[in-house]
Amino acid sequence: MQSPAISNKLGWFGRVFNRQAMRSVHFLSFAWFVFFILGHGAMVFVTGLRQNTNHMFGGVNNVSWAVFPLFVLAMAVMVVAWLHASPFTIRHARTSVAVATSSIEAIEKVDRQNGTPNASAARAAAISPLGQVIPPSRPAQAPVGSKRDRPPSLSRLIMSRHRT
Repeated sequence: MQSPAISNKLGWFGRVFNRQAMRSVHFLSFAWFVFFILGHGAMVFVTGLRQNTNHMFGGVNNVSWAVFPLFVLAMAVMVVAWLHASPFTIRHARTSVAVATSSIEAIEKVDRQNGTPNASAARAAAISPLGQVIPPSRPAQAPVGSKRDRPPSLSRLIMSRHRT
């Protein structure tokens, strides 16, 4: 509902659930999520940080220090990676999109080789670059195995949004 294009398409429903109302819902949902995370984090500390960390991160049910240092190291690596990746993706947006696109294409290639249907591309194809839902239509019959028979690549959809 925060998108004017979708809100306008929905008529009275878009007027009742206007942008400000949806911003309020979004804020309340975010606040609930933050309290949920803080509450569960507090429960992990109260009920035994080492035992819970060993159980969740290492799959070991004891109170030793065996897994906790690995957890701290993994979290430190994630924080350092995030701190370096954020400025890089802001400065090099096109490179970041290209890397993400090539990663998605590699995953899609593996999926095609394994015979896994490409459901994410089919879902993404039903939404226009402006965020409007595209109603399903019946295309003209195409020969089986042709390009029209397959859903568009998710990476092509992503790149088409960044070219504009």
